[in-house]
Amino acid sequence: MVTADFPLERVHAVALASAAVWAGVCAAAHFITLRLWPGYLRLAGNERLAWCNRIASALHAAVLVCAQARTLRDPILLADPLFAVSEAHFFWGSVMYGYLLYDTAFTLAFYSAVGSPSFLLHHGLGLASCVLGLYGNRMALFGAAIQVFFEGTTPLLHALGCLRAMHLGHTRLFLAAGMAFALQFFICRVLVGSYYGVALLRVVLALEDAAAWAWGGVAVYATLCMLNMVWFVKLVRMLSRKLRGRQQGSLLKGV
Repeated sequence: MVTADFPLERVHAVALASAAVWAGVCAAAHFITLRLWPGYLRLAGNERLAWCNRIASALHAAVLVCAQARTLRDPILLADPLFAVSEAHFFWGSVMYGYLLYDTAFTLAFYSAVGSPSFLLHHGLGLASCVLGLYGNRMALFGAAIQVFFEGTTPLLHALGCLRAMHLGHTRLFLAAGMAFALQFFICRVLVGSYYGVALLRVVLALEDAAAWAWGGVAVYATLCMLNMVWFVKLVRMLSRKLRGRQQGSLLKGV
């Protein structure tokens, strides 16, 4: 159920084009990095695959955040956050749909390089959100919130992965970037994400007879929020270990 201005065929066309574009970006990242960084060839095959996929993922997130930031201020969506839709909702939702199809296929094909159970769960939830929003003409505002605030943390996440691949994981730069990422993650995914999750729940509870799709949306959003909390705890623990290691190293130098 999409609109006359954005029929199902257009959703599929944009999604397929998006998947092809991000696959192309991943391939281009390989050749560009070969020219710019001599150390790239010293990486293992799996590390090079992960590097290229990180570049594609970070660029996708940056494009999505810039495009969808205005959608969060759309007065039509704010007036009816559950049922109102917009052209931007369908177009950028289809772009994200295509990216998730590409990235899920990439992960399954090269699971040893980039895959993990939590990663696949995250992408499965993302695809479920796209299906609910695009095929059901629903929850455009909350979909935009996911695209802006959840995806907004992706570039810095992949910057950390690239620093580690460059053997800079022990440096002050990596620690500073990690602390900045933890702060951004907490604000965007934990605080703001929870705010929109509660807002979605309140809107659904206000319905006289909430349909199954509405509760499905709540379930997907709640699971994403719980996954964010799990990742945040792991992130804090990782940074704590890094800080303890640096403190111990400083003490040893003074002995």
